[in-house]
Amino acid sequence: MQRDRLSWRLLPAWCRKKSNSLRIIRDKRKMSSIVRPTTQRAIQAWILAIACCLGPVASQAGACPFCEASGPTLAEQIAAADVVVIATLQPVAPDADADCRTFRIVETLKGRNLLGRSLQIEKNYFGEEPDGSRFYITANQANDLFWLAPNPLTDRSVAYLRSLSSLPPEGPGRLAFFQRFLEDREQLLSDDAYGEFARASYASLKDFKSQIQHDPLLAWINAPATKPAHRRLYLTMLGVCGNESDLPYLERLMHSRDEDVRLCLDAAIACYLRLRGADGLAQVEEQFLNNPGATRPDISAAVQAIRFHGEEERVIPKDRLAASLRLLLTRPTLADLVIADLARWQDWSALPTLVALFKQADGETAGLRVPIVQYVKACPQPEAKVALQELSRIDPAAAKQSSPFFPMYPPKPTADQLPNSASSGGADSARAPTSRADR
Repeated sequence: MQRDRLSWRLLPAWCRKKSNSLRIIRDKRKMSSIVRPTTQRAIQAWILAIACCLGPVASQAGACPFCEASGPTLAEQIAAADVVVIATLQPVAPDADADCRTFRIVETLKGRNLLGRSLQIEKNYFGEEPDGSRFYITANQANDLFWLAPNPLTDRSVAYLRSLSSLPPEGPGRLAFFQRFLEDREQLLSDDAYGEFARASYASLKDFKSQIQHDPLLAWINAPATKPAHRRLYLTMLGVCGNESDLPYLERLMHSRDEDVRLCLDAAIACYLRLRGADGLAQVEEQFLNNPGATRPDISAAVQAIRFHGEEERVIPKDRLAASLRLLLTRPTLADLVIADLARWQDWSALPTLVALFKQADGETAGLRVPIVQYVKACPQPEAKVALQELSRIDPAAAKQSSPFFPMYPPKPTADQLPNSASSGGADSARAPTSRADR
């Protein structure tokens, strides 16, 4: 079963969310039952190499790095619909089908010109709301309007819907409105507010820092009723607005054995590192990366937190983050978690270690060979060319398998595309890649 662990968990959260074509591999038991071991190892190797290639592309998506929205927000539903109305549920006529209900349109939020003179909607409805209740209903038009399922509303949710059209499309002004509804008593509003924050870029969260309500965040993180997905968002926000006084609480979270808390471990570690800086890596290394008793999911969470700081933050120097990741190269069954990151960050100091791992790889670690070859091919050092020839002689199939993949880095920008040096976030963010994969 160790072989299966080399697959899905390597892919960062942003890659798992965006790469729908890879999602079939998430069902590990099914893969084990239908794929022969040799083919399975090949699939795992391809996944590792895909992670190397997709990293810079997928990371441009920009959404909250530890959040997963479960569906479209109300604003997205309205934008996608041709008609949006608020309608009231009418009494059932004595001779009518009790399941087919009539809704009378009382307010049109979008698409009035498509309704014509129609003021009623006939739609199956099996809910228990009383007659006269208001509902939010959307429709799409092909030849005729096709009405989707009605959603019950309260006075507060009606006012909420009416407000959406007046909000700015992004930025602190939009987030300020939705912050008021996080963990709202109405689930529709609470979930929609979470969805808006989950879709906001991390840069937007940082711009919103001065308006984030610190104390409610701590209460929500600590509340047993808080959904794990929401808790991950609140930990991300705490990393933006928190301070050193929050560190003891975060250390307790990192040591917690509560299952719901463990689901948010990567966000908790990332929050801890943002508030403590490079000094916090020693704690993460001791508790996770260097700890033989740490589980693979916990180690993966620590890697994801470090990856976040390498991709989204500048609090900790990238070479220090890479040094932490290199610790896992001494543990072959965990090396798959970090090869892609070291390549994307152009940390070529791992070359000798990875070449040695390639030579030693067999059985459950055989899937490492393809991403190691990909790393070696991208490395610009003269030693890499010699190493590639040696590795190709040892395992020609692995060397050939890695060839069709796209470069690990995006193309070099032209002169007019380079960011202004004063606002580029430092030399590290403006420096163009120099690996062979760029040529």
